[in-house]
Amino acid sequence: MADVTIERLAITVELDGDGADAHFARLFERHVERWWRAECARTADRRFAEHERLLPDSLPGPGGRP
Repeated sequence: MADVTIERLAITVELDGDGADAHFARLFERHVERWWRAECARTADRRFAEHERLLPDSLPGPGGRP
């Protein structure tokens, strides 16, 4: 799957009822937090994989650089 970058996103939401704005804000915040945790986990996984890939070559001694 190709990466997609959204440069600008405009969303218009019309809400009716008491507390609808607050309810939408809570839902939005919950989803943003879930996305952010997943993004941080992906970044951590990438860094770990990069570290593991580079680790043997970066250590002094047999198999590594002096």
